[in-house]
Amino acid sequence: MLSCVHFCLQTTKGINVIICDKQIHPQYLSIEKAYNHFIKVISIFDVFSDPEEPDVVLSNCGDIPTKESVFVQRILKELIPEMNIRFVNIVNLFRLSLENEYTDRLTYKKKSQKSSHQRL
Repeated sequence: MLSCVHFCLQTTKGINVIICDKQIHPQYLSIEKAYNHFIKVISIFDVFSDPEEPDVVLSNCGDIPTKESVFVQRILKELIPEMNIRFVNIVNLFRLSLENEYTDRLTYKKKSQKSSHQRL
């Protein structure tokens, strides 16, 4: 939350909306990592990810979906310990918009066809 407020107070030429509640929520990142994550918009949470190539990717955005994904990761690890999981968190879904839909969207790089990451 501190990273979000810090970012919003420094931005201009836009409208920032911060929605929060008064509940206590887990803190998954240090303040430095949280700030970097907020700037990057999308990050792999190493604490819930395996270092190997993933068999499944858990992706989430928002406090409740992130909590739910943490529990899904724990359940999957209990049931299938050999499964490699990558845990990805997204700060702002609008940044994943297609071209011409959002002015501040992320740019996409095409992967080479030699990539071994292509799975159906």
